[in-house]
Amino acid sequence: MADLVESLIGIPGAVAVARAGGEDPTWPAAPGGEPAYLLYYRGTLAAARLRKLGFEGEVAEPGVWGRLMNGGASFTVEGRRADHLP
Repeated sequence: MADLVESLIGIPGAVAVARAGGEDPTWPAAPGGEPAYLLYYRGTLAAARLRKLGFEGEVAEPGVWGRLMNGGASFTVEGRRADHLP
């Protein structure tokens, strides 16, 4: 997962990456028990930047996952699923 975090923080405009929910059992984890990773950024984040990271998975355009999330992605990293929520 360190590669994922490094890749996300390397995106232009990225300010921070955080593991959502931490140890909070009420936070919804992805299938397999993996939590989501939150990307905090300034400006605009294009879904194409997430695709260019080269991880296996799906990337959603802004608005596809609802009005409160600006797109997102679900990657498989080291055999584990990791959701990315901007």
